[in-house]
Order: sequence, then structure tokens, then C-alpha cells
Amino acid sequence: MILDYNAQFSDAQTLVAASLIFPATYDIDCESGVSDLGAGTPIWVVCKVNTVCAGLATISVALQDSAAGSTYVTRYTTYAYSLGQVDAVGNTLLSMPLPADHARYLRLLYTITTSATAGAVDAFLCNAPPRDSSLGA
Repeated sequence: MILDYNAQFSDAQTLVAASLIFPATYDIDCESGVSDLGAGTPIWVVCKVNTVCAGLATISVALQDSAAGSTYVTRYTTYAYSLGQVDAVGNTLLSMPLPADHARYLRLLYTITTSATAGAVDAFLCNAPPRDSSLGA
């Protein structure tokens, strides 16, 4: 799997805060409203546990896009994983091909129920799906 530093949504992004909704640290600008980045050879959207989560009841990950980088529309949302499903570093929360017909700006949105006392995620675009079979959509 090839990773590009500029194709990251989150790099050890902590999910510990008063808020229960966390936009990813980085948005990805595809530099064109008609880039069709996901067409042809699939580009994968991957989100993995970086630091074991604690205290939360559930977590879900949404892939969103926006034409102007301001108002985002949810394109896909994962299952709401329970604490027992995100208790190992490397567990995959999201693994899916990027839709071919996306808008210019992409981001992930993490939603948890109850405030977490620990937990962080990595999320990125890459050229292949992760090799493990944990969780992921």
C-alpha cells in the first residue's frame, strides 16, 4: 500500500474532547470539481484505529464531499462500531473505494456517542485496500 502524506484525512487524530462530532484534521482538495479521482483504478478511503479507544459507546465514520469546501454532504456512513470493536490498534473502521462521482473537496467526519477518554485514528487515501479483514465496510 502506497501512502502519500498529502492524501491524509487524519494522522493520529485524537477523539477525546467535549464534542461528539469530529471533522477530520485535513480536507482533501482534488483541485477540480470534475476530477473523478475514484474512476478507473480504485483509490481507497481507509480509516484505522491508531490509539485504542476507551469511554465511547459507539463510533461511526462518514465520507463527505463539498463543491466549495464549506457545506459538506455525507456520501457514506459506516456502521456504528461499539467499544469492543475498536479496542485494538489497526482495527479498520472504513475501507472502501472512493466514489467516482465525488465533489472537489473530501473529508471524513467521526461521530461518537458518549465522550471518549482515549482514542485516535488514522485516515487516508491509498492505492490498495488494507490487507487485514477487521471491521471495515
